[in-house]
Amino acid sequence: MTKKYSLKDLEKTFKDMDNDKTRVGLDLLSEAYFLKDTLERLKKEINENEIVGEMQQGSYSINRSNPALKTYNTTIANYQKLIKQLTELLPEKEDNKLKDDGFESFGDD
Repeated sequence: MTKKYSLKDLEKTFKDMDNDKTRVGLDLLSEAYFLKDTLERLKKEINENEIVGEMQQGSYSINRSNPALKTYNTTIANYQKLIKQLTELLPEKEDNKLKDDGFESFGDD
């Protein structure tokens, strides 16, 4: 099962790391916050307006998709890539590694 991280969790982790990855992680987080805010505004635009709307072209009209939808799709892909980069910078958790606790060899003396 994959652990889900909030941006606040990631920010705290990077601040606690205090190494070369800290600055990179915090810079990427700044972009992630911006993209998340942008996605929320685009979602609102898409929900308030139609996905496909009618556009007047002189004496006739055509159907076209909401331009915010294309921007949303591009932005969400970039956000996902950015989150992947951030999680790859995280330190390996000690509890994620298999450790020999000595149980299997106990009493084999």
